[in-house]
Amino acid sequence: MRSPAGPAVLARLMRALIRHPRHHFWPNAISLLLEAGQLTDTYLLALAVHHGGTLVSFGRRLGCGAEAGGSAALHLIPT
Repeated sequence: MRSPAGPAVLARLMRALIRHPRHHFWPNAISLLLEAGQLTDTYLLALAVHHGGTLVSFGRRLGCGAEAGGSAALHLIPT
């Protein structure tokens, strides 16, 4: 998947998002058995559901069906 911006732009965006007052760090607290290509995004979505939060992502191909409540816990950033 191609990124909507270069690494420098994304790094600035990530720093800004991390400083947002509603941002929370979630420790590694769950386990999933998935194919490697789906693992990271699906794991992060499951972690968001587990903590009652929201995963903010550019990932248009992220499947929400693997996690109950996944659709409600995903916010796609418009590109």
